[in-house]
Amino acid sequence: MSLVILAGLFYLISKDKEAAYSAALQNGDNLARVFEGYIARTIKSADNTLLYLRKSYQRDPANFTLATLVQDPDPRHEMLFRFTIAGADGIVKDTTAHRSVVGADRSKHETFRAHVDSSEDELFISRPLVVESTGNWAIVLSRRVTAPDGSFAGVIAATLDPHRLENFYSSLNLGQDGIVSLVGFDGIIRARGGAGRSHTDTFGRSVASAKTFQLYRDAPTGSYWNQPGMIDPTKRLITYRVVDGLPLIAIVGVSEAEIFKFASRNARVYWSISFTLWAAIAVGIGFGAARERRLTSTTSTLSRTNMLLETALDNMPYGLCMFGPDGKIVLSNALYGEMYRLSPEQTKPGTTLRAILEARVATGATLKDTQLYVASRLEQAFHPTPNYVIDHLRDGRVFAVSRRSMPDGGSVAIHQDITAQKRAEARITHLAHYDGLTDLANRVFFLSELEAAMERCRRHGERFAVHLLDLDRFKEVNDSLGHVVGDALLKEVARRLKTSVHDTNVVGRLGGDEFAVLQKVGEPGTSERSRWPARCWPSSGSRTK
Repeated sequence: MSLVILAGLFYLISKDKEAAYSAALQNGDNLARVFEGYIARTIKSADNTLLYLRKSYQRDPANFTLATLVQDPDPRHEMLFRFTIAGADGIVKDTTAHRSVVGADRSKHETFRAHVDSSEDELFISRPLVVESTGNWAIVLSRRVTAPDGSFAGVIAATLDPHRLENFYSSLNLGQDGIVSLVGFDGIIRARGGAGRSHTDTFGRSVASAKTFQLYRDAPTGSYWNQPGMIDPTKRLITYRVVDGLPLIAIVGVSEAEIFKFASRNARVYWSISFTLWAAIAVGIGFGAARERRLTSTTSTLSRTNMLLETALDNMPYGLCMFGPDGKIVLSNALYGEMYRLSPEQTKPGTTLRAILEARVATGATLKDTQLYVASRLEQAFHPTPNYVIDHLRDGRVFAVSRRSMPDGGSVAIHQDITAQKRAEARITHLAHYDGLTDLANRVFFLSELEAAMERCRRHGERFAVHLLDLDRFKEVNDSLGHVVGDALLKEVARRLKTSVHDTNVVGRLGGDEFAVLQKVGEPGTSERSRWPARCWPSSGSRTK
């Protein structure tokens, strides 16, 4: 009888540990997936902003100003960004941070040298560093700026505050001594935290000898038990995921004590019961009670884990949905349904992708071509190759959708509302081509249109006329009546010029009180004087005062 009881106890303890370990593996994979997706979207969003700012800066470096194009992001949803531009000599030319940074020398910094020593146009992610002006930790993202001839012209950088991750850590079920880390392929810790706090003393430390760096090259995701002592003496189950498209690894670690907390407690209960069983006759009653307690504890643990996972998903700043290999939704967060105006009933687990797409059509949250929209999304949803699409919806909103397949044949997608970003891009493009006072074409845009007209003339014989105008005694207006009146006069001149020519013609302000009109010959409003013989340019232009 004693041997039977002992065998039963060891069996129950081993099964409890197996169940706890399996649950920990699943929970770690879910948390690592959420963390990896959050980091990927945050850094790629910052990189997209860098690319647009760099493009605008390279068009007109002399008149570029960061303050007019960049506003601080919402601190509730993103890590805090600050942008800086340094010239080819490493001297800071403009910044959205403290103005004392302008003029500082960055030529010796890692983020600057990485682009001086390499001609590749790649995003560089720095090691953690302490910002001199604030004394706070920061991670710097930077890209190379090139001159028109392709030579090195400086660096544009975005500064991220890793402390902003603390809000994210607190939403994860890490338990006692659990950690979340962001580590580069170089083995350097970029950010680390857990249990509601950051481990700033580990920022910048190398963990290149950790087992993660033996595994990630062969498998971009996995789990293993760590060797205590590298950073701290705690033994943990480590789950890692390579961040999509970036030289970073998202790591989640849950302590051994936390994983087997309930199993250990149950083991103590089992041993107590065994002694009772050996001393008492009611073996069956005691065994049944212990089994019931174990099942109740396991059910409670799983319920809490699911609750915390749902909390983490619902606090993400992006919509997330996950589909199984059968094409039915497995889970999604609340923001996903809100973005497409779907009710919880329409996104509940078990709903097919086709049904969700048809519900989007009913709410109007689709492209203009609804049939093409449904067909293309069904085709892309379970393709093994990751894809990234930008949807311009019928209601004017713009969504970015990033989708990846899962090992079991399912797929996971992240949906981001980038409407504000696209509007900012359009504004940047407009500022680069049009005069800020009169809203006429600026000198650069007018000259590019003139070159295009000359090319059409050479190729197809299309004739055109160029009219140059300036205002007599404009300086007297400014001196006697003030610049406000002078500006009003320039605006009125611009308005009259635009209403006096055909829509296909280009009216530009070349600078000061100088204006120009690029007019097609034969268009309404073209004078007889401009109808010269069919050749690429007239023997003399017209200048009017």
